[in-house]
This record gives sequence, C-alpha cells and structure tokens, in this order.
Amino acid sequence: LREHEKAQEYFLAAMEVAGHDVPDKEDLWNIGIAKKNLGQYEEALPMLVKALEDWKVEDPTDDVTIAKLYDTTGSCYDLMGRFEEAVYDLTQARMLFGRSIGAESPLYGSACERLTKALVHAGRVEEGFDRLEETLLNMAEKDKRRNG
Repeated sequence: LREHEKAQEYFLAAMEVAGHDVPDKEDLWNIGIAKKNLGQYEEALPMLVKALEDWKVEDPTDDVTIAKLYDTTGSCYDLMGRFEEAVYDLTQARMLFGRSIGAESPLYGSACERLTKALVHAGRVEEGFDRLEETLLNMAEKDKRRNG
C-alpha cells in the first residue's frame, strides 16, 4: 500500500510480540525493505545484507528466497549509486530465479529488468541490452499466457 513508515512500525511491533530482542533474518529483511522504500539506504543495506548472509547459512537450498534477497540488495545498491555491486547481486538473483522457477516467472523478469537498469547505470550498455531483450521476452510470454 506504499505506507512504508506504517509497515516499519508493524514489523518492529511484530518482532516485539514474537519476543525477538535481536532481529532474526526475516525481521531484518522486512524492516530493511521498509527502510529502503523510505529512501533510508544506509540503514537498510546492512540489514538486507545480514538477512541474505543468514539465509544462505540457515536455508542454503531456498533459492527463491535467496534470489529475492539478492534482488532486494541489488536494487538498494543501485539506488545508492553502487552500480557494480548492484550488477553482481542482481546477476545472482537472475541466475537463482532462472534455475529454481524458470525464465517464464515474473520474478525472473523483474530481476532481468533491474539488472538491465544497473548495467546501464554502470555504463555496460551492451550487456544491458541483452538483459532488456530477456525482460521483454519475459513480459511477452506473461501477456501471451494471460490472453490465452
């Protein structure tokens, strides 16, 4: 609903109700996303990176969630102007989505779109064009499935 301040309050309250004195990986991810969406990138990024690291240790086979976390950290890096780090994380997200849920998934398409932007921001326009083609193919397939 784009009420990120309220979401942040609710996430903090949920953490308290759950009895978490220290945020767990899900708390970090939720609060980090709220902070990212509020433009508080310097606060959000360490939370998101820690959530990603914890997920990779505690649930290393959960490719979809790990891909979502890479996608979130990558978009945060991009918004911060840290384009090469964004490219790395978004490349990881694209790869993990591709191998776990396939190139037809909207999540894969979104990762390709974010990767396209990061590559262009990093001055890697030709590589960005390849990802743009992938993004457009993903969107076309989604439209084709929706319209029968």
